[in-house]
Amino acid sequence: MRLAQFTILIILLTLGLYISLTLYFFGSTRPCGILEARMKPYRIKLEREAALEIERKHSREGEQSKFQDPEILRLLEEDRKRIEEAPVTATRKLHQELSELTATECAVRAINWRPQE
Repeated sequence: MRLAQFTILIILLTLGLYISLTLYFFGSTRPCGILEARMKPYRIKLEREAALEIERKHSREGEQSKFQDPEILRLLEEDRKRIEEAPVTATRKLHQELSELTATECAVRAINWRPQE
């Protein structure tokens, strides 16, 4: 009888510790939430860098035409919007990608994922 109560107590304490630690460190106890929390800053950085690279390309084209071409000016305005919206776009893409995974796949990726440097 005492052994069963002790075992239940240990299980409950372990579960409580897991929930509290994962909520504290990742903001979620779900594997996909943990994976999203780990990947989100990296994905935002990549999205912003890609938008900046496109903007640089259009700026170089604009310099060649001395910014007289209205098409270049329109593209530069779109590029500015793309840079501003990079965090939202990256989060939306990541969320869509993760919604297609099972909880087990998320858990495995959360454990093994490392940012590409």
